[in-house]
Amino acid sequence: MPEMVGRIALAVASLAVAAAMAVELRAERDYQATDDFVLEDAGTPFAAAAADEVEETRDRLERAQSVRPGTTAMLLHVALEIRARDEAAAYALARRATGREPENAAAWKALATVSPDEAERRLAQDRVQALDPLGAGR
Repeated sequence: MPEMVGRIALAVASLAVAAAMAVELRAERDYQATDDFVLEDAGTPFAAAAADEVEETRDRLERAQSVRPGTTAMLLHVALEIRARDEAAAYALARRATGREPENAAAWKALATVSPDEAERRLAQDRVQALDPLGAGR
């Protein structure tokens, strides 16, 4: 009987690990799909026909961020909103990213890119330079 209990416990633990891995895999796939969509023809706005894809990508980012709550999804979301021409959303997300991780040079670079305020852009650029002096020009 103790042998059976041990096997059941092992099976339950295995299922829990498999479920956790499946959730993580889904988040990784959401990130990859978002990255591919956002960076495809980067620098050009999305066509009007892409509105459904943009909304779908926003949903993927929210789902991925619920699993990985860091700034990675938030910064991808900034790039998405820039290409979707929603400057206000991009700015709000960049501000949240710098608030969440004030030592993250990429978050400050995003803020420097989207801030409507010249003084805030300069401050953000100075912060990027201080946090990443070798990569600030990239």
